[in-house]
Amino acid sequence: MQSLVLGATGIVGDYIVQHPLLSGEKPFALSRSPPEDPRRARWVSGDLAHPAALKYAPECLDPNIS
Repeated sequence: MQSLVLGATGIVGDYIVQHPLLSGEKPFALSRSPPEDPRRARWVSGDLAHPAALKYAPECLDPNIS
């Protein structure tokens, strides 16, 4: 399973990115601002106010909200 974390550099998103890392997964992460440590995830720069940002989300992602 691959994870996509939206708002990954925010207070909550930064916390959420840590969970897949603990299980050995390198998640995909979308954020408007650059990350402090870009090695933690596969980063995509974008804003959800502009849906075109999601065109870079890999097709291998399977929607699963948990």
